[in-house]
Amino acid sequence: MLLTNAYLFFLSATRPDDQLKEATSLSREMLSLLNANASSALPHAAKAVLERWVLGHTSQSPIVRAMLRTAGGAVTRPEALAPMLEAVLLAYFCDEEDDVVVGGGSDVSGECDRNKKVGAKSLFGLFLV
Repeated sequence: MLLTNAYLFFLSATRPDDQLKEATSLSREMLSLLNANASSALPHAAKAVLERWVLGHTSQSPIVRAMLRTAGGAVTRPEALAPMLEAVLLAYFCDEEDDVVVGGGSDVSGECDRNKKVGAKSLFGLFLV
């Protein structure tokens, strides 16, 4: 809930032209939580929260596009990067704004609501974010 409120504030306080730039800084900071000491509860809790939260967004969300841009450089632990990147890609390829990817956490599902297939967008579009 706190993450959603912060995101809504971010959208209302940022000009549409600057949202991707601001979201890039924000996502880099959020994703860096995944680099904390693996024996700590922080990276595990952050991973679960971020995965669930990002699955509620689509490619129209500046935070999803920003996470695609920054995940590879911001997350240094492969065991944290792979599931996070999977969740971000699933959210990105969900076709419509009102579609929400089902699943989350360690149980990431590859389908949008109404059992639509993921991946209808071209891969070329992924590189234009």
